[in-house]
Amino acid sequence: MKHFIFILLFLQASVLLAQKEERKPVLIYTCGEAPFAPDSCYIKYAIQYSLVVKDLGCIVNNKIKRKFNNNNRRANRKLSKRYGKDWEKHFKEDIESCRNNL
Repeated sequence: MKHFIFILLFLQASVLLAQKEERKPVLIYTCGEAPFAPDSCYIKYAIQYSLVVKDLGCIVNNKIKRKFNNNNRRANRKLSKRYGKDWEKHFKEDIESCRNNL
């Protein structure tokens, strides 16, 4: 019985650690053009960085623009915390390196 309880606790701890390590995707909005062409390299590193970029189109009102700018600031803080202040530079370099090796 003691072994059974130990195994249950071990499994529960493993599940909790796995859930903690999973990173929720960070959503960034753009207006007009997306900053990167959605090719296989972009997709690979967007998944690695847990990043989702949504293009809202070029016509948005000021209220929506203000909301997505606030969201993007929060997203940038999260990504800076995860990957460092120059995360965007590294992200772009990773994509370019991948594209050059194709």
